[in-house]
Amino acid sequence: MQEPAYAKFTFSGLRTQAIADAIARSGVQHWLVCGIEAHICVYQSARDLLARGAGVSLVCDAISARHPMDKAVALQQLTALGAHLTTAEMALYELLEDSRDPAFRRVLARVR
Repeated sequence: MQEPAYAKFTFSGLRTQAIADAIARSGVQHWLVCGIEAHICVYQSARDLLARGAGVSLVCDAISARHPMDKAVALQQLTALGAHLTTAEMALYELLEDSRDPAFRRVLARVR
């Protein structure tokens, strides 16, 4: 099933009602967060997820900012709020859990 695309004008995705509703309906308790402008949209969206009691893992190598200090401060602030740091490869293997998973070979081919 393909998820719909949402127009977002707010910096935090959760401040857009359609996105907030979709997140609530999903039942997901822990989110992998990535995106551009770490100190703006990523920061505000992750902060709002944490405020709602969700778990947040920041995929550090899939988050950017124009200025390295902006990214560093955003990650520092979010970890102080309870977010965890991860990388794309680390998150993929954590989701797989087992090399016998049918998706393992496809993931391995992508990360090499």
